[in-house]
Order: sequence, then C-alpha cells, then structure tokens
Amino acid sequence: MSFTGKLIQSRPSTSVDFFSPTSEVIARIDELKAQGKIISYNLNQISADNLIKTMQITYDTIDSHNLIVQENIFIDSANSRTSHCAENGISFSVETE
Repeated sequence: MSFTGKLIQSRPSTSVDFFSPTSEVIARIDELKAQGKIISYNLNQISADNLIKTMQITYDTIDSHNLIVQENIFIDSANSRTSHCAENGISFSVETE
C-alpha cells in the first residue's frame, strides 16, 4: 500500500525564501522514482498567497519510505531544512497519509 509524506512550510513574508532541496537530493528522488520506490512527487506546491509551500512524495510502501529517509543524503537535507527554517522564521510540519 502506498504511503504519502508531506512537508508544509509557512514563511512570515514573501521576502523570505522557502527551503528547497538541492539538485543532488532531487536527482536521488528521480533515481528512486525510476526504481519504483517513489510513485510521484511535487516539491513546489505554493499557496495562492505565496506564504505556504507543500512538498509531497508518495512512496510505493511505508517500508520504502522508512529506508529512504535513513539515507545520508536525506538526513543531511532534513538537517539543512531545520537550520534554514529556524534561521528564517519559517515554521514547518510533517504530515502523512
């Protein structure tokens, strides 16, 4: 059964940049999609007021998700996201479906 994870960022104003993953992270996501472990993704869903960004990834199974998020590239990206958001007054939450 598929598993979807969402990262929702809320920034204080449009003058503050959202966190975005590096090209290396996106390349790894594309590799995992080609392998069938990721079904789909959208990393740039922006709200009408431009203050909320949602990044969504749908995995083939929760087991794939659990293995993927343990890869160093994704751990490093999560750490960078946490720092970027803290330094820029961005709140974020992680949701699953």
